[in-house]
Formats: sequence, structure tokens, C-alpha cells
Amino acid sequence: MAKMETSLNLQVDLSSRIFKARVNFKKSPKERVTKDFVMCRLESLEQLWSEFRKGHRALLQQSDPQLLEKVSYIASDTYNDTEEEYMIYKCELKRHLPDVDIRDNPGKCSDSNVRVKLPKISIPTFSGKYTEWITFRDLFVSMIHNNTSLDNVQKLQYLKGFLTGEAEQLIRYIPVSDANYEQCWKMLEKRYSNKKYLSNCILKRLLSQRNATSESASFLKELIDTSSDCLNALTNLGINVSTWDIIVIHLLSIKLDSESRKQWELNVTMNVPSDSLPTFSQFKDFLTSRYRALEFIEPKHVNKQINSNIKSNISNPKVLHTTGVTRLLCELCGEEHKLSFCKKFGNLDCESRQLLKFMNQNREQEDNKIEEKKNKELEIKLDNIVKILGLTWNSTRDEFQYSVKLPPLSAPVTKRKIISDVARLYDPLGWIAPCVIKAKIFIQRLWIAGTGWDEEPPEDILNDWYTYRKKHPGFDWLTRVVSLKCKNSIIKRPTSKLIILPVCD
Repeated sequence: MAKMETSLNLQVDLSSRIFKARVNFKKSPKERVTKDFVMCRLESLEQLWSEFRKGHRALLQQSDPQLLEKVSYIASDTYNDTEEEYMIYKCELKRHLPDVDIRDNPGKCSDSNVRVKLPKISIPTFSGKYTEWITFRDLFVSMIHNNTSLDNVQKLQYLKGFLTGEAEQLIRYIPVSDANYEQCWKMLEKRYSNKKYLSNCILKRLLSQRNATSESASFLKELIDTSSDCLNALTNLGINVSTWDIIVIHLLSIKLDSESRKQWELNVTMNVPSDSLPTFSQFKDFLTSRYRALEFIEPKHVNKQINSNIKSNISNPKVLHTTGVTRLLCELCGEEHKLSFCKKFGNLDCESRQLLKFMNQNREQEDNKIEEKKNKELEIKLDNIVKILGLTWNSTRDEFQYSVKLPPLSAPVTKRKIISDVARLYDPLGWIAPCVIKAKIFIQRLWIAGTGWDEEPPEDILNDWYTYRKKHPGFDWLTRVVSLKCKNSIIKRPTSKLIILPVCD
């Protein structure tokens, strides 16, 4: 029993020395980390690890298995933790060797490398999205997989460090060892090298590009970039797209505005023989020259359009300029006298008169202001609108209306902006539910797509939202659709019994 305790204490001491050695190496100043220093560290690490392995093997051979199960050394899996720390520490030491060698022997480097310090190439993390797999795979294969200076243990450690999300869960519980690297890499290739799905996503992106609504340099640049990116991605999948030129040109030319399409047809007629077909390279050259020309004339057009949109979105208040004596008109009969002197008003019953006074209270207050400041030039804002629960009530015309003000549409369009615009459609009474439901569907589509709050939605949702906002830039259609007016005015029925029920919160 005493011998086993001694062996356990020795194993714990060796394990702690390996952990402390890595911590001390990280604290070492940069000028101290030389090639000899790193090599000594590697030799010391190998010696500690060799003693630790021998002690572990002897402990298992000489001790009672039943007693070992109760020991914290076995229960806490100290051996596996130490082995993991040993591999990580060894990888870090080997990673420093090339940098230290170059720093200690600058003469071995070429003159160009001394003069120019290239930026470090970083491999992006892979989260399990199929669209990110090709880029990640090519970079990892070039920098890690085909790197003969790295062993399989180091490659697997690098691989696990570049994975997140679903891809990381796929190989999370596979231990880091020499034999497991090839297995993990094959698992990832089998899962994400889905050529059919990748090509389907690329074609969907190519064919779902939006149509041009007017001459726009930014639209033409976006069309060129997206189309070229999709065709290059298909080529990387091993798909021959060299014979697709006439098909791609036809699909993309349909999306151009009428003037650009006309110019393209004229260009083809002048530069391409009748017995030949235009190529995609010629189409790209035409679009390039086209957007360069539009960039000179488009800014003024855009500024005018933006200014007109801003003016249309801002509802100016009604202003009345008065000088001198004003004419007072009766709200009931329209003649020149006050409401209190109106004969029709006097013939109404008490309840009808009270209701009429309530409806014209704001107007009478403004009339009093005019009388108090006669012979002075005034600017008075007449407001006959009463707002409650998202509705506006025009007391003069006795109409209910909805009024919605949205900020101008600007890039980038994110999930947060779309939901913010939809939330402005405040309709607690549900009067305009048939009109609002289409906007609410955008929120449902955004959640189904899994879009982040500050991320742009997928292209199909984004194109639908652009169309929706351009068709209804200020949601003025709500005012046209929802205009509710009482056909039979209450005041015109003097015999009816009126009861006013005020509701407060």
C-alpha cells in the first residue's frame, strides 16, 4: 500500500511539472526564446513524458485494480489530461522553431522576404454550413493537411481548433491521436462534400438575382460579381461551365433594365458576326463599360430620387396664414356666425349639442386664439386629428385613418431593420389585419431562415422586401385602404337618445 502511494505521488508530481512547464514557457520574454531554448524545452518535455508513461505502466502492473479504482489519480483521469497537455505543449514548441530559426539566421532568407513582411494567412473557422466548406477545405489542405513538417497529432489538434457548431460536435469526442486524424478528416469530407447540394445552392443563388428597376451602376456591378462568383464556384466543383455562355447571357440579360438590354443588343449586332454567338466574357466587358458610364451620370439622378422620397415621406402640417380680421363660419350650417347663434344648433336636443361641442372643441380654441391676436400676422397649426390606439380620427370629416411613417430604405437591410419597420404597424383593434398580415409573414420567414439580428436575410427574402418597400415606400396604402366613415351621422338624428361613455386607463 505504501509503495502504491509513493508511485501515485510521483505521477502527480510529474503531471504538475508538465503543466507548469507550459505555463512558464508562455511567460518567457520574446528575446529569450531562441532555438537552443526551444530545443532544451523539447528535450525536457520528452524526458518528463517518458518518466510519466513508465510510472503509469508500472502502477497499473503492480497495484491492485480494486484499490486503484478508488484513487483520485484514476478517478479524475489524470493520465489523459496530462497526455493532452503534453501534445499541446509539444505543438507550441515545434511551432516556434521556424520563427526562431529565421530570426536567429536572417542571412538564410531571401532579400525580398527581408524587405517585405507578408500578412499572416488565417484559416476561417468552419461552422458546418455547406457554402463555407469548399473555402475551408482548400485552405486547410494547402496549409495543414499537405504540410509534411506536421505529424497527424498536430494536424488533428489544428483541425479541432478550426471547427465550431455542428462540425465541431461531429468529432468532439474523438481523442487526439495519430490514427484518428485520417478518420476525422474522412468523416468531415463524407458529411460536407455533398456536390449535388452545393451545386443546387450555387445555381439557386445565380438564378434568384433581382431584376433591375432602373439604370443603376451598383446593380450592374452586383450582377457581374454574383454571376462570376457562382460560375467560379461551379468550376471548383468540377462542373464544366465553358459551354454555358449563351444560357447565362440569356438569363442575365432578362434582368437588365430596358435601356441596358437595348444597348447590349446593339453591341452584339455591331461586334458579333451573325453566324457566331456572344461569349460571357464579351457580356462582362459590356456590363463593365456600361456601369462605368452610368457612374458619371447616376449620382445626380440618385440624389434627386432620394430627395423626392424624403419629401414624400414627411407629412407637413397644415399652416394657416392670417392677416387682419378673420371670418368665423358655423361648423353646423356653414354661415357666418358662431355655433352658439346657429338656429339649427338650437333646435337640437341637449345630448346632440354636447356631442357637437365635444367634436369641435379644438377648432373653437384656435378660433379664440385668432380673435385675441387680431391685426397680427399669425402662423397657426390647425389640428383636427385625434390619435388613439394607432388610429387617427378626423373629427371634421368623422373618419378613422391609419398613418405610418417609416425611415427611408437604406443598405444594409438586416433582420433588425425589417422587424423594426413591421413593428410600426400598430393595430391593436385588428381593423387592418388583411393589410398587415403580409408584413408579419416576413418576421416568420426570417425566424425560419435562422438569420441573426444584424445579418442580411437570404436573397429571396431580401428581394421580396425590396419589392414590398418600393411598392409601398411610406405605407400610404394603409391610409387609402383603411378609411372608415360613419354613413349616418348621429347628429342628424335628433330624436335618438345619445349616451357618451368615456373610457380611461
